[in-house]
Amino acid sequence: MSSWVEGRLADPERGRKDRDRSRPRLPYADWSLQRTLIGVLAGLFLGAVVLPLPVIALDPDLETYAGIIAAQGMLGVAFGATAVGVAWGGGSWREVLGRLGIRRFHRRAIGQILLAYLAYVAALGLYALLVGAPEQQDIARELGLDAGVLTASASVILIAIVAPISEELFFRGMFFGGL
Repeated sequence: MSSWVEGRLADPERGRKDRDRSRPRLPYADWSLQRTLIGVLAGLFLGAVVLPLPVIALDPDLETYAGIIAAQGMLGVAFGATAVGVAWGGGSWREVLGRLGIRRFHRRAIGQILLAYLAYVAALGLYALLVGAPEQQDIARELGLDAGVLTASASVILIAIVAPISEELFFRGMFFGGL
């Protein structure tokens, strides 16, 4: 009998244990539902009330692009920081981000991503044909995309980088992970 078969007969769980250690298991979140709900309330309070206070003191009605961008940026910072704070359980940054669902990207997933994107575009086109094109709010113009290079750059960074990352960490990583 081969040594592999003898090893499996002696300890049938051995192969499973090795696989389990090499692949992270769901759920990644190891915090309580109570901590999750406190995190959601804290993030919303920090992002909507506490951090924007200096901006509101200078621009009470948020009439300037700088005020709007600063308030939106602070909301993103509050969401990201709150998610990391809730997931913090010691260890390295990699472990903390792993608890929030941030993992290494596998190249074989590129085909799945492209397929999902094409399915989304097809469903969107079908919806537009059957129901009509949805009316959308032009958030980029509200954040000053057409108000100069500096304002447009800040808007693009906020819309394309800060908002998606902070929202994924806060909602998908912390909130959904902790449910």
